Amino acid sequence: MTNTSKKLRRAALMGSTAAVAASFALGLGVTPVSAQDADESTEFEEVVVTGSRIKNANISSPSPVTTVGAAEIAIRGNTQIEDMLTTLPQTVAAVGDGDFYGDGTAKVDLRGLGPERTLVLVDGRRLPYGQANATAADLNSIPSMLVQRVDILTGGASAVYGADAVAGVVNFIMKRDFEGISIDGQMSINQADNDSDRFKAILEGGDQPVPGSKFDGFTWSTDLILGANTADGRGNVTVAFNYREANEIRQSDRDYAACAFGGGDPEYYCLGSSTTSPARFASFGLANTNQFDLIPFDPTTGESRNYQGSGSPNDTFNFAATQRTRAPSERFALTVFSHYDLSDNVELYLDFSYTSNTTQGQVGPSGSFFNPSQLNCDNPFLSDLMVEEICTKNGLSGDDIATAFVGKRNVEGGPRQMDNYNDTFRITGGFRGDLNDAWTYDVNGQFAKVKNGRMMGNELIVPRMQKALLVGTDPVTGEAVCKSVLDGSDPLCVPWNIFQPDGVTQEALNYISVPTFREGRVVQKIVNATFTGDLGQYGVSLPWAEDGVQFVGGLEYRSDHLERNADDFVLNDLMSGSGGIEAISETVTVAEFFGELAIPLIQGAEFAEELSATAAFRWSDYNTTGTSNTWALGLTWQPVSDVRIRAQVQQAVRAPNIFELYLSQDESLFDLTDPDGDGVFDPCAGSTPQYTQAQCALQGVTASQYGNVSDNPAGQFNSITGGNPNLEVEKSKTYTLGAVFTPSAIDGLNISVDYFNIKVKDFIGTIPANLSLSKCSLEGDPFYCSLIQRDAGGGLWVNGDTSYVLATNINTGSIKTDGLDINLGYNFDLPEGWGTMNLSYVASYIMNYKVVALPGEPAYQCAGYYSGECLIPRPEYGHRMLATWTTDGGIGVNFSWRQIGKTKLFGAPDDSTSQNAEMKTINYFDIAVNKEIMEGVSIRAGINNILGTRPPVTSSLPAGLGTGNTYPGLYDVDMRYAFVGFTADF
Repeated sequence: MTNTSKKLRRAALMGSTAAVAASFALGLGVTPVSAQDADESTEFEEVVVTGSRIKNANISSPSPVTTVGAAEIAIRGNTQIEDMLTTLPQTVAAVGDGDFYGDGTAKVDLRGLGPERTLVLVDGRRLPYGQANATAADLNSIPSMLVQRVDILTGGASAVYGADAVAGVVNFIMKRDFEGISIDGQMSINQADNDSDRFKAILEGGDQPVPGSKFDGFTWSTDLILGANTADGRGNVTVAFNYREANEIRQSDRDYAACAFGGGDPEYYCLGSSTTSPARFASFGLANTNQFDLIPFDPTTGESRNYQGSGSPNDTFNFAATQRTRAPSERFALTVFSHYDLSDNVELYLDFSYTSNTTQGQVGPSGSFFNPSQLNCDNPFLSDLMVEEICTKNGLSGDDIATAFVGKRNVEGGPRQMDNYNDTFRITGGFRGDLNDAWTYDVNGQFAKVKNGRMMGNELIVPRMQKALLVGTDPVTGEAVCKSVLDGSDPLCVPWNIFQPDGVTQEALNYISVPTFREGRVVQKIVNATFTGDLGQYGVSLPWAEDGVQFVGGLEYRSDHLERNADDFVLNDLMSGSGGIEAISETVTVAEFFGELAIPLIQGAEFAEELSATAAFRWSDYNTTGTSNTWALGLTWQPVSDVRIRAQVQQAVRAPNIFELYLSQDESLFDLTDPDGDGVFDPCAGSTPQYTQAQCALQGVTASQYGNVSDNPAGQFNSITGGNPNLEVEKSKTYTLGAVFTPSAIDGLNISVDYFNIKVKDFIGTIPANLSLSKCSLEGDPFYCSLIQRDAGGGLWVNGDTSYVLATNINTGSIKTDGLDINLGYNFDLPEGWGTMNLSYVASYIMNYKVVALPGEPAYQCAGYYSGECLIPRPEYGHRMLATWTTDGGIGVNFSWRQIGKTKLFGAPDDSTSQNAEMKTINYFDIAVNKEIMEGVSIRAGINNILGTRPPVTSSLPAGLGTGNTYPGLYDVDMRYAFVGFTADF
């Protein structure tokens, strides 16, 4: 094949949008990109639209596509791709180092349908899973400096790329055929004023320190790109290196997050954990036991007394103080793109990437989280009051054994620190070329391995804690020693003296605490053969069209293998405060056939400059769920040159992925809200429960327990989450209808408006634990009641083995969402000497987001609501507006306005006075400036969130979806962000 044809076909596989293809052809990589001559142009021949594998510039996409260019990524100072994507109203991020666990991954979620329904591609080929316990691809494995542009297709593309593209596709188009050297460096820092009188009053009311103005989160990154053609001009190698290091941001350094909020009517208060320090000893309704709730010593007086869980001061523990809004992280990435023409009709290509990402998560200290513990009555550390309440009043004395629930926060050992690593290796290679004038081929394979692990420091081991609490007196030395030392069963035991001030020794900590380790790996193998044909070469065309029918067909085989393992402490679930896992070794395979047709119906006619149809089909055979079909039909009509109308319908069948099927079932936590502001969260707990005795009986609360069930002051309760090998496929249907306007009377103006409608049935997910509680008691539904397991005291929080709500993966009901996407762009020249202006507006309006928990249940409207059955906020409206002024002197100024619409608390009455009733509309303003200071060298600087706007806060956060009293995946939780950087090309 000719050199020009080869380059265009290579670019065609990357993808583009027909509406902007001509503008990208000159500047964004359809031609070879060079640091010296990036403006060189070539003849435009072929391009493929993201959402199709067909290469023809005359065939337009029936799906809406939003494109973000490299210049915008650079000028915003985004060293992480997800930071840029979350500025778009159609996307939601789930950032792994943006929470206290800090797993080091970054994911994208289109339409809020879950990242597992958004397919991430690099140059049209799928990225592997981001972790060995998460479905979505890790965007951190994509070097931002090599990104030429990003195409975000929001109409669904399951028939083309695979059934996991239900919500859409994010396709990263990379710089290739690079010649020269490019160096980039950037530094950034975050700043928070922390000057809110409101939050100051809340913190002071909870006896918590108030942070002052903070500069933190310092981050620096550097990139190096090297590229060269081969001596004979038949190939190219491009190599890129990236290094990034980011410091932590603590919740205690943000006034809105320095303590967990409770209440909210009329105002929030600082919520603490009842697992505190000094320790807490309680009976929690143990049968035939004197009821007690004691701390062994008052921090002020040193005397034993009853536990105080509310008021000011109180005995609860502020677990938020040690947690982070962003974990410290370090990332190294190496990427290699290469290709070589073996002949005029055969091109060999090989891509390689390796990313190593380490983070350190941190949560509050571990402890004894009310494990039922044995205490000997002759323990020399026990006070007289404790002996009286725990032993004497129960008829016990001497070496008799009493039982108590022990809550003790390990403040002496410090926070639990999670050293996480995540390594991603990916290699893609193949052959492509021309078979003849009509047919091309691309045969390729991909191997990817993702390995991640977590070393958890300062974990406490339950059996060792128990031994360390059974303490006697050495008859020889008179010293306090473990009973297991005296009887010889464990000579290494050291007493854990949580009964007296300063009683915990380092030797005891060394005995009861250990670092634990868990790891996993997922290996993905893909083999693909694609054949593209121009059937017009054989005369297959319609009589009213100039172009012939285009065809793509191919085969693909994909294998996913998952392994997870851990040390014996984790496998045997011996830790206190974190669940164990099961060892896993499972494989899911799928063999697929796919095909596409692009049929020009009419071209060059009056009121039909273009009328074309597209069709796509994919047949899949999974080793887990059997065979399924996915299809799509599209239509594009251009009555005149200024107007293009597009429509598509798609039906997809998504099989459960390997994680949804096989992840082990582990202990987790969920949150309940305090509806009455009385500090009681469990609706069946307290002296006057929210639910009636009959309603609580449906959950397993006995008549004697009713009115005596203990509540968790932190509002956190136990659940069991994980995979389900019995899952069935989920089915979806997507409709899109839109129009693109490019009025010739207004040069540089383009407008698109698209309606989308997506419905997913048999949705793979979980039943929220709080929904199970309410459905069981308020409707008496036996299915929901069967998911609830209360302990011997009627509680849901003391011990995860005996009290929990089951929330593992199941095929739930359905989700239906529809709305409008609006894109507007206007480029124009300013008066002479003032340069040019580029304006853009991207908005999304959600009309409906309806959730049906189970088939036959009523639909919940979640558009404009958050929490409860709606989980994350789903604003009805959001937009991003950009204005870029480029002066004749080469200075670029970029100003953006991002708006995230308000949401109401699901289930809150219209006249609610609670602070949780509404999360208000948030506006962010960003500014950036760039300037070429000499040939090939440019500098940039900017501030995102200029005003330092805080995120909206709430005390109604679903566990695992929010932290720091807000939703980090949606709002700018790190506050003001300032950066400075440079790029030098040689």
